[in-house]
Amino acid sequence: MVRITVRGKGGHGAWPQMTVDPVVLSARVVLDLQTLVSRENDPTDPLVVTIGTIHGGVKANVIPNEVELQLTVRTTREKTRKRVLNGIARMARAAAAGAGAPEPLVR
Repeated sequence: MVRITVRGKGGHGAWPQMTVDPVVLSARVVLDLQTLVSRENDPTDPLVVTIGTIHGGVKANVIPNEVELQLTVRTTREKTRKRVLNGIARMARAAAAGAGAPEPLVR
């Protein structure tokens, strides 16, 4: 299992321009991670990346400070597993950098 904590700057939903929205950033990370399988992996080398949970926020009108993603990675080769785990961290960090967000925690 891999956990990614996407960090941002929360605030009131009426002033999204004052925030760095980790919910939107998490959506980007989910989409980006799919390319690890579809664009960065040989289709003859089995690989599955599943984003099983996304948790963030407690109120509809409040942008949270962080969102946590929980993933599983399935491979048949250790070399593939290492490459994909590095790719997960790379993509999460790149998305955060592009949004001006704090670096995510990937563990």
